[in-house]
Amino acid sequence: MEETENISVEMQEETIFINLLEDYYEVTVDFVFYNSGNDVELEVGFPFFSEGLGGDGKIWDCTCWTNGNETDYTKTNIIQGWYKPIGLEYANLRKISFPKKSITTTKVNFKTEYGREAPSFLLATYLYGTGLSWKGPIKTLKLIIENNNLYRKIGWIKMASKSIRSSFQRIADNKYEFITYNVEPENYESVFEISLFDVLDNIGPTKF
Repeated sequence: MEETENISVEMQEETIFINLLEDYYEVTVDFVFYNSGNDVELEVGFPFFSEGLGGDGKIWDCTCWTNGNETDYTKTNIIQGWYKPIGLEYANLRKISFPKKSITTTKVNFKTEYGREAPSFLLATYLYGTGLSWKGPIKTLKLIIENNNLYRKIGWIKMASKSIRSSFQRIADNKYEFITYNVEPENYESVFEISLFDVLDNIGPTKF
């Protein structure tokens, strides 16, 4: 990505759907961008943390789309010059054209392993901090969680270490939604973090 002050493209919407399954979780993210400037082609990266460290597992079956069309990407190590924290290891890079005064949509889907935390929590995370790469804040940020893990219940849900669990609304069986607006991530490492605990453990009443 270019220096942020040179970017004319803003992220109008980021909708994250996390499907919690028994042995892994699946992430689907829909982005809506608006380019207020001239035509521009940008090299856009979807970064990932180091695999196997800090609660982040192996990634597989990653697929990307632009305006509904599947697009190729290149897995590239993150080097000096990115706005990067230490924890980001690589990104799936692709070039995207943003026509002037127009909306461009993109989509990413991938599967990944749970991280783990003592005593027996599973962790699912999603990095939203790279919203700092675009012009202005993330105008609308939506997180939808569906729990299809029969043996686990959702414990804490954090946004950059702040609990947001009480802000979710139930929208279907085992499916919950959180929406916030004009989000300026604290830094490039800002993540959503979801913990899952064994159904036999008792952590008190819960709507999840």
